[in-house]
Amino acid sequence: MGENGEGLLKLQNIADSTGGMFQAISTIDEIEDMLITFLADVCDLNHKIVETIPGDGGYHECIIPVSASVIEANIRIAGGDENAIANGSIHLYDPNGDEVELTNSGNVRFDTDATAASIKVILPQSGDWLLTVDGITGDDIQVGLLEHFKMNLTSQLTFPEGNPTGVAYTNDTIGIKTWLTYDGEDLTDSALYDSVTSAVAVCVSRADPDDQITVNLTRDGNAFTGSFVIPEDSYYDIYIRLDWDTVYREDQLTVMSSNKPLTLLSGIEDVEVNKGKSTTIDYIYQYVYDDEGDAITAAITGNTNPDAADIVLNGDTIEVTGLKMTSTIVTVQYTDAQGNTVETSFKLTVHNPWVYVYAGGTILLIALAVILVLILLKKATNRLSGGMKVIFIARGKLDRQDKYTSQEIIYENPNIDHDTAFEAESASSRSADDLLGGTGSFNSTGNPFDTTGSPFGTAGNPFGSGSSASPAGDPFGAGSDSFGSAGDPFGSGSNPFGSASDPFTSGGTLGSDNGFGDFGGTSESGSTNGLDFGATDGGFGDFPGFGTAQATEEAPADKGELTRSQSFDEKIMLGRVKKKNMDKVLHSFLEYYGEFMTFQNPDSPMYRQVRSFVEQNLMGVFARFHLRGTTYGKFGVVLQIDKQLLKSAVKVHNPTIPKNKASMNPKQRPVRLSVSVFTGERDEKTGDRPCAHIEIEYSKNT
Repeated sequence: MGENGEGLLKLQNIADSTGGMFQAISTIDEIEDMLITFLADVCDLNHKIVETIPGDGGYHECIIPVSASVIEANIRIAGGDENAIANGSIHLYDPNGDEVELTNSGNVRFDTDATAASIKVILPQSGDWLLTVDGITGDDIQVGLLEHFKMNLTSQLTFPEGNPTGVAYTNDTIGIKTWLTYDGEDLTDSALYDSVTSAVAVCVSRADPDDQITVNLTRDGNAFTGSFVIPEDSYYDIYIRLDWDTVYREDQLTVMSSNKPLTLLSGIEDVEVNKGKSTTIDYIYQYVYDDEGDAITAAITGNTNPDAADIVLNGDTIEVTGLKMTSTIVTVQYTDAQGNTVETSFKLTVHNPWVYVYAGGTILLIALAVILVLILLKKATNRLSGGMKVIFIARGKLDRQDKYTSQEIIYENPNIDHDTAFEAESASSRSADDLLGGTGSFNSTGNPFDTTGSPFGTAGNPFGSGSSASPAGDPFGAGSDSFGSAGDPFGSGSNPFGSASDPFTSGGTLGSDNGFGDFGGTSESGSTNGLDFGATDGGFGDFPGFGTAQATEEAPADKGELTRSQSFDEKIMLGRVKKKNMDKVLHSFLEYYGEFMTFQNPDSPMYRQVRSFVEQNLMGVFARFHLRGTTYGKFGVVLQIDKQLLKSAVKVHNPTIPKNKASMNPKQRPVRLSVSVFTGERDEKTGDRPCAHIEIEYSKNT
């Protein structure tokens, strides 16, 4: 170790530099104690001497208290002559009085050597254990205990309310709180906290390690708490330690104090001054506060436009003299004795009153001119132009992807196809849902005026029987083609309007008793050949003059209804107004359609059905659809829809409606408005939602 203990000093320096331990021994017998001391330090344990028993060879008892939450208790028995302990008698009893078998089995480990014995009990029951020794002679026998806990120490600092997170200012009271945890969970065993023998926090200044503040922590439920006042401008390391009889735990925290910054109470209000005039800002230190009461200085540190004014700081007053009609931003900086700063700015505006007089007169003249121009243009701007046609009205449904499917067509303009994007055109869907057939339109299976599957006829197509027509499969005739028998329309044979091979003739000559004949001959025009306008099984009814024989029974009125409805093609003119809601368009449609349909039949069933559907499902909703004209009516119209309506009641398929408005500009061709109005709640199983669907075509005047 060297003549003057240089080796010991070197070992001590190594231990100190690494936060370790140093211990010098002089005999080999001290090695075991040294190793136990090192082990206890590494595991944050205290080696406790429970009792010293005389080595007189007699019977002795020793009570060993085991704490709660101990996962391992190590009992050490050392002393006596060589091999005295091995030859003596040692017994251990648990807190219930039951003897523990001292063998290396279960949760017990037992080992002996020449001068010592050790007993390790894993997960011991807390309480008083009894150790007995007998027949050990020699030196006094020391009984020691090492307890091992599964626990850690977790700590935190608390700062005054209003401080930034984790920031401490000079003379702040800093709170300390520490508690036990293991594996990320707080330990709540009160017995652990009850058995703490010492709870201390030592606050050490880094600038001066001898400057220490010791805080005795007090029990606060399942924690220990305390506080200290932090001095000015210093780092403090806080060492926290809890001690039990046989174990201890440590934690470390760090905090730094700083001088409190200046507080800006309010900004300086904006300043206005006339050119060539002066004004002042008084008591400029009223806008700032220093918590420590340090002296504060102010300075003008910024001026975005120096030509605007002369700005001078004089004591606690800022003097301003206007130079030029303009504005500038002036910055004032405040500084305390520790160098903390805070800034505020104000706007300075320099006026020239005569400029406003001139400017005001000019603006007035311009405004009058603009008003005059607007008055002249008023009549020519923002007018609605063009017209609208109702193309398609139907009852249907929307699936979860807002795909539309028609279930019942209420009205369809035959001259313009409706948008096939919202109506399947396959043969399978059309056969059931088409206006002219299926269970969804104007027939007896699902609607008025017909039987089986199509309107105004039997079987599958209008005006006839069979699968396509009357009587054999085609309209107005027999055979397989329309309006005639055998195979051609309006006649027999292979050509229309006649028999044999030529139109309007019998045998090739116009005017015989076949085809249209001489419209009054002896033959019923079209009974077997030609157009069946007078037959008893259909046709257009009793039209004398088309044949000598008159029809004996009237044709169903619904055939005429459909034919008439299919010829309706009225455009609703918008008129040269600025604004119109879509309810007015629907009213006009019903008015025109009603006049058209009731001209021959005042009690038109088709008109009544269309009007009822529109009034019940579309009107009212379309009162919140507005059309606005664009400038000069040049670009079409703007469609504006109530926002709440878009959220809850309607789905607009076309056009796209961003922010509840859309431009409808037809340019070279008409544009479509396609809307579904919800008429019920969504089916939770299928995802379908019932709706009324309408398509309207907008076109400009030509």
